[in-house]
Amino acid sequence: MLKLVSIREGLVEIDIPDPEYYTKERGYHDPAWLPVFYNPRAEISRDLGVLLLKAYVDIHGLERVNIVEPLSATGIRGIRYAKELDRDCTVYINDIDKRAFKLMTRNMIKNRLEDRIVVSNLDANELLMKLYRDTTIDVVDIDPYGSPVPFLETALLTLKDGGLLMVTATDIAVLYGVYPTTCVRRYQSLSYRTPFSIETALRILIGYISRQAARLDKYLRVVLCYYHQLYLRVCVELYEGASKANEVLSKEIGYIVYCPNCGHRTVFRGYPYTPSPYCKNCKLKAILLGPLWLGELCNEEYCNFMLVSLEKIKYRHYKLEKKLLTLLKEENYMPPYYYSVTEIAKTMKTVEPSPSKLRNLLIESGYKATLTHFDSKGIKTIASMHEIVEVLKHGR
Repeated sequence: MLKLVSIREGLVEIDIPDPEYYTKERGYHDPAWLPVFYNPRAEISRDLGVLLLKAYVDIHGLERVNIVEPLSATGIRGIRYAKELDRDCTVYINDIDKRAFKLMTRNMIKNRLEDRIVVSNLDANELLMKLYRDTTIDVVDIDPYGSPVPFLETALLTLKDGGLLMVTATDIAVLYGVYPTTCVRRYQSLSYRTPFSIETALRILIGYISRQAARLDKYLRVVLCYYHQLYLRVCVELYEGASKANEVLSKEIGYIVYCPNCGHRTVFRGYPYTPSPYCKNCKLKAILLGPLWLGELCNEEYCNFMLVSLEKIKYRHYKLEKKLLTLLKEENYMPPYYYSVTEIAKTMKTVEPSPSKLRNLLIESGYKATLTHFDSKGIKTIASMHEIVEVLKHGR
């Protein structure tokens, strides 16, 4: 028998394994130690998921939706969708673990959602293929512990034309460049440690999903992609169309060449294509990153809708969520990388400049620049490293 406690999140109340009871090692707690996984740090992801669903059904004028979350654990995400989405819906929540199945069933009943939720105890891919054969699915939310790769093909097949795919990845060390060989094996992409590795990780994930969709003659339209507290979140609309898939591969997929010697970044669009791994600036051997997504990370219509909804709901993490959505909008149409003030200080052999001050100096000098949600010390700008250094030299 599980030792449970009740928690409230959004408009629901659910039971979860008691974190204090399952704590180990001098009071340190890790969600992975719970007999049924529950991560309180993902509450922001779940809040934004609800806001995004509200935007999706409103923008597309949907009166009812079918949603599937095949890796549900406690059921918190799917239960919140069923409770907080102001549309008629059926939410399929599922987990292969019998303890999770019993707990999510308990939580469904606790929230009186038997008429909106279907609970199952199947392998995730088995459920997705069953729904692919029998039901029109509007939304699939893949939220695994680790990599989403084993579930992506069935998710892409299951979604209707114009459906919404939401994907979480927590294997950031792989995508970040800590384990380059694993990244090649798992995501068929080159990733190495750089000052902007967090953004590279997200773009490799989007690029991989886009390439897998293209295999099925489908293409993506990004609506919201971001990084927060050790997880990556990718939310895209999926459409049918082989020729459009080819166009997306040629225009939105490509590579970044980063020079650790001088800090220069060069973007190459097009896939399949392998650029020369040498720096255009100093001609030395550089680091090749990709293939990865080079397009935008959010759709402004979605962001605006979500910000309006957020003002009405004001979740407990309201300020953080507003800041994240606002920064994502500002980052649109900027280069697919950022500069860290730590990296800039090392280049100049000086103390780190303030990111806000640097942004203002760049704007005053005629360069587009913004802060970034990826890194509190990061800044996005169209200026090169050489130009940034010159601006700082003359603007101090």
